[in-house]
Amino acid sequence: MKAPVYGKVFTPQCRMVARDLIRRIRNGEFRSGKRMDSIREIVGRYRVGYQVAVSALRILSNENYVFKVHGSGTYVNPDLRPGLFHRLSIFFNVTNPLPLGRELNDAFIYAKNNGFHLLLASNFEEEFTLEDYLKRKEDIDGIAIYGEVDEKLLKYPKSRHVEYVVCGNYDIDPAHPQVTLDVRKLYRKMFSEALRKHSFRRMAVLMDLPLFRANSEALEGIRTAFRENGCELRENRIVEAAGDGYDGIVKIMKMSPDAIILRGENHVHGFLRYFQNHSVSGRPVILAMESAAGKLHSGGYPEVLELKPGRYRNIFLKSVEYLIREIRRKKKE
Repeated sequence: MKAPVYGKVFTPQCRMVARDLIRRIRNGEFRSGKRMDSIREIVGRYRVGYQVAVSALRILSNENYVFKVHGSGTYVNPDLRPGLFHRLSIFFNVTNPLPLGRELNDAFIYAKNNGFHLLLASNFEEEFTLEDYLKRKEDIDGIAIYGEVDEKLLKYPKSRHVEYVVCGNYDIDPAHPQVTLDVRKLYRKMFSEALRKHSFRRMAVLMDLPLFRANSEALEGIRTAFRENGCELRENRIVEAAGDGYDGIVKIMKMSPDAIILRGENHVHGFLRYFQNHSVSGRPVILAMESAAGKLHSGGYPEVLELKPGRYRNIFLKSVEYLIREIRRKKKE
């Protein structure tokens, strides 16, 4: 059995064998809870070496398709049902998933506990699209989409009839399934707590550009917190900045703020760059959420107030819950 090369992507033999074994599980040839081919049978059927067969079964085990019983053989996961690959994916469109590792891990564990393997994909600084990814990944039952999302991006998953859901607050057609957070409430609560505990007189806000609905909703929550706590937030102290936010920091620092609300995590780099290049007396306190606050500390900026969002539902976990629920519901129909 020769391993083909698709463009520049090399497919190992063990992965090819694993894919075909998954196909046979999906088609019901290997029934749930029943014994499947042994290593010797795989070697004979696919005409591959012993180690290739072992690696193929290891792939199936890692992806929750099979389990091994010592002295008896390899068995199909009893929770699996024919017609499904039991594989889901979260796709980050033009967005780096690394800052969200904790939330993604929770979603991965939930998927595994429900008999699904969760894959992570991102085209951050890469030259492929969601459509390219789905054309390569024909063995997934559902996909959650996060990052830069618009109608054009969602056209292909909708036409392919793969189960999909959008993670986050976007201005898209309501016909698209979407898992959202109450961003206004979240930011209102966080900043109300911060304003009650700390007295700042000249605060400024550095925001992402309002490309996403969540950015506007976050700013509404911040404004509400200021208003309800009798604090003033002048409109000229709200600065929107693209990229790493360096130009926005330059503008804000001319206002001599005693505190800056850092909304965009991508602005951390620009912020640190500014203070490396400028000598500033009386550095402002930076109010930022956990991941951004950690990066500021690591970058050597000491005056950071970490904001605690409190208990809120992980949007990726909610998206995986939605996909599994819909896949199972439609499988019963």
